Amino acid sequence: MILNHHRTPVWAWDGLAESKCPMCGELLVARRCRDKVWHWAHKPHTNQKAGTCLFDDSPWALKWRLGYLMFPGWEIERPRVAAGRTHLLHALNPATRNVREFVGHINDANVPRFQFLLGAQNHQVMWMFNGKEWCRNGARQVGNNGGYKDFLKPKAQALYEQIILAGQNALIHLEGPDGSRLYREWVKPAINDTVKVEHTGVWFPCEGEKALAVLDNYSRVTLPYDNAKSEAPKPSKLDKLMEAV
Repeated sequence: MILNHHRTPVWAWDGLAESKCPMCGELLVARRCRDKVWHWAHKPHTNQKAGTCLFDDSPWALKWRLGYLMFPGWEIERPRVAAGRTHLLHALNPATRNVREFVGHINDANVPRFQFLLGAQNHQVMWMFNGKEWCRNGARQVGNNGGYKDFLKPKAQALYEQIILAGQNALIHLEGPDGSRLYREWVKPAINDTVKVEHTGVWFPCEGEKALAVLDNYSRVTLPYDNAKSEAPKPSKLDKLMEAV
């Protein structure tokens, strides 16, 4: 995680103050990595190893959370308590109640967290899948506009179907040699009470300023994290862009 119980990141830590996990209260250690965002990790042999306090700290998820921390109006790793368990929202805009969840891992330990997010009633949750991890190598290209059929692997597809049933949305972030792209499923809108919304199963790249603004912030995160190098975009450009992506 990027923020400890005092909401202090590793790069702002004085090296003396005690650092604890905001979910389980166990002690944390600082990880100043060469190949991923600086972050906090549980000390070995704590209850986190037993699966009671797992959080997605893959390099991809850490980088996305830090990217959203740089956007005006957004907060990251905000705690919410449900059924006696503390969950951290990956990214939250308190004013709009928009939430971003970055899906790098899908396993049994994620089930309580995913169920909590799928049941969210007072927030608009947008999920983002790590395409390198969850896109099929054999996805079929459709048409001439960059669309793909059978894009997600079975575990990710099963989660996506739950996301649809919950009335929520999802994007796929796919990095490649020519840069990053965001993909969204093409959904045919409802025509009337008889002809409902149709999920086509075809994913197309997102175009326009909104998608580019999000990817730009992701690309600005330097490793290891350095406040002087990771330059945040100007708020005036991005205030109105973040709600649709």
